[in-house]
Amino acid sequence: MKIKRLNLFIIILTLGITAGLFFSYIISTLNGIDSNVLNLIMLGCTLTGATVSIVNYFILDSIIDKLNTSQKIVEGYKYKAFTDDLTLLLNRRAFDKDMNAYLDKKGVYPITMAFIDIDNFRMYNNKYGHTTSDIVLKGVASELKANVRKCDRVYRYGGEEFVIIFENADKEKGLVLSDRIRQRVNGINIAPGNSVSVSIGVASCPEDADTIKDLIKIADDALYCAKGKGKNVVSIFDKMENKNTAENLY
Repeated sequence: MKIKRLNLFIIILTLGITAGLFFSYIISTLNGIDSNVLNLIMLGCTLTGATVSIVNYFILDSIIDKLNTSQKIVEGYKYKAFTDDLTLLLNRRAFDKDMNAYLDKKGVYPITMAFIDIDNFRMYNNKYGHTTSDIVLKGVASELKANVRKCDRVYRYGGEEFVIIFENADKEKGLVLSDRIRQRVNGINIAPGNSVSVSIGVASCPEDADTIKDLIKIADDALYCAKGKGKNVVSIFDKMENKNTAENLY
C-alpha cells in the first residue's frame, strides 16, 4: 500500500514530537529541577523532536523517490526482456518462463495450447516486401490479443508462429476459441485478393499430454495436420492423420 507524502510527513512529525515529549517527561521525574527550566527543557525536546522528524522525512522521501525510479527502470527492462518488439506480444523468452511455471502449478489444468502459423507468409515477403509482412504480423497479433479471454496468454513464438495458452479450458473449449480467432484473422486484408489466413493446431493437458513439453510437441504436430488439410483450418492431433499428412507432403 502506498502512503501519501502528506500522511507520511504527519506520521513522522507526530512520532518525533511524541519522542520529544516522552524524553522531557523522563527528565521531569528527576528531583530538583526548577519549573521554568523544566518548561524550557520540554519546549526544547519538542522542537528538537520535530526538527529531527522533518529532516528524517526529507531523507526518507529522497530514498523513496530513488527506489521508485529504480523500480520503474527494472520494470522497463523486464517489459523489454519479455515483449516482442514488433507485435508487442509476449515473446519466446516469456513463453519458456511461463511453461516452467506451469510445471509447478498443476492447479491451472486443464489448459489448451494453440499453435498458430500464418499461411503462405513467405509470399508477403516476396511479393510485397518486409514492410507489408510486418503489417501482416502486427495485424494477426492484434486479432489474437483482441479475441482471447483475460486469463489467456498470447505469445509470438518466432517468425510467423504464435502460441496461445487457454487456461482452465479443455480441448473442446480451446477448439471453439481457436476457430473464432481463425475467422477473425480472415477479415484482415492487405491487398486486393490477398486476405490473411492462419492454420491452428490444438492440444490439451492433461487430455493429450501429461507434461508441458509433450503438450508443445503434440500441439505442433496438430498444426502440421492443419497445414496438410489445406491450411486455414483448426486441427487436433491424430496419429494416423498425421502419418497420412506426412506421406502426402513428401
